[in-house]
Amino acid sequence: WRDVNSDNIIFVLLTEMENLTARMCWELVRKEGYIAIWRKPVNNSCYLDRDSAVHPPLCESNDDPDDVWYDLL
Repeated sequence: WRDVNSDNIIFVLLTEMENLTARMCWELVRKEGYIAIWRKPVNNSCYLDRDSAVHPPLCESNDDPDDVWYDLL
């Protein structure tokens, strides 16, 4: 038995995830049910072509990618 409301919530969440990953230039490779696989781009060309107002914003070139482990949420 499945609740129609929970299916709608999952659909909305998956749609939001697809929108976010598209803005991050990730390619949706495959989706089956509630499982999806994305591929990150091999270069920065897509990022550089984005409008500056697109979120999430790009990191600064001097940002340390390992620094996130020690930042408070």
